[in-house]
Amino acid sequence: MSVPLTCSPSTLLCPLWPYAGRIYGQPGLAHHLLTCQDESGAWINDWLFALWQAGKGNILVPDYGVQLGDWQVWRAAILVPWRHWRHQLKHSETRQSGLYQRAKDAELALEWHDQQRLCAWVSRLVVSDPDPCRSLAERVLLSLQRIAVGSSSSLTDSASLLSEAASVVDSASS
Repeated sequence: MSVPLTCSPSTLLCPLWPYAGRIYGQPGLAHHLLTCQDESGAWINDWLFALWQAGKGNILVPDYGVQLGDWQVWRAAILVPWRHWRHQLKHSETRQSGLYQRAKDAELALEWHDQQRLCAWVSRLVVSDPDPCRSLAERVLLSLQRIAVGSSSSLTDSASLLSEAASVVDSASS
């Protein structure tokens, strides 16, 4: 995941975008996340936000979806149709025309905007984990359960994969 052309590094309002890009780039993780998105409606930015906050010792608030409120409407009205349109272009003859790449860049710009909103609302979306002994994977799992998308076993698997990716990214950053 790279920063869209419309967003220069100087416009990054929060460090979630570059962090998410490093996590998303871990082998096999993008495929896993996209599968969860396509099969169970997971919102990847929410999952990456939960992971990022878990690394800071935070968990998502129990009413996370309610706190997002009208932002969910924006996602459904703007981002989801754009994503579907890009998917259609990906499998058409226009893929070679450059239109697909422009659509993908625009979708990434919308994803960036979505992440910036999560960062702007961090104070209403997360709380400090009251259990400081809880592991990163446990904090991620608790947050994913609060988003409530997917089966219990798939959320456990996803929390483990995300936590492992974060460990690799964190050790590479040190």
